Amino acid sequence: MGMTNLDAAEMIRNDMKIHHDYLSGQYRKALNMAIDALLEEQEAVKPKCKERIGGFVAGICPKCGTALNNVLNVKACGKCGQAVKWE
Repeated sequence: MGMTNLDAAEMIRNDMKIHHDYLSGQYRKALNMAIDALLEEQEAVKPKCKERIGGFVAGICPKCGTALNNVLNVKACGKCGQAVKWE
């Protein structure tokens, strides 16, 4: 599974803790802005090619093209983190 926005934000936060003493105030501010942008609430989008198969719905992530279903990918794509709306 690929890195999501949440994974990237957590990685930056961890590095900031480790290297806090060596980061300038401006650089820390820039990193915090990057974290905020990564975690900003995304607008959920409908998957492409939505199709009901048995007891679940399958589709394709409109951002990265990964196969999705409403059982494993309830809220977001596991590869790119795109918020998904199944309705």
